[in-house]
Amino acid sequence: MEFKEKLKSLRDIEDYTQKDMAKLLEIDPTNYQRYEYGKVSPNYKIVKKLCSAFPEYSQWLMTDDDNYMPQSDPFIKEKEKIENTKVG
Repeated sequence: MEFKEKLKSLRDIEDYTQKDMAKLLEIDPTNYQRYEYGKVSPNYKIVKKLCSAFPEYSQWLMTDDDNYMPQSDPFIKEKEKIENTKVG
């Protein structure tokens, strides 16, 4: 999977828009779109921000190992467990 595809997958998993990602990375939305469409590659500073914002995905983003990607946020399962035990 190419880096541009990983960016889109990460954005979809986290339910972010391209504008959300651009804001998170402190860049113009058009620049983010260029990364996701593969027109340009992000520089080190941008990749570092991505890895800091999503540490659970950093190894997956930085390697060719497509099998490493976490399937879900570990806190989601915990939140669901708490929600299911609430008496309503």
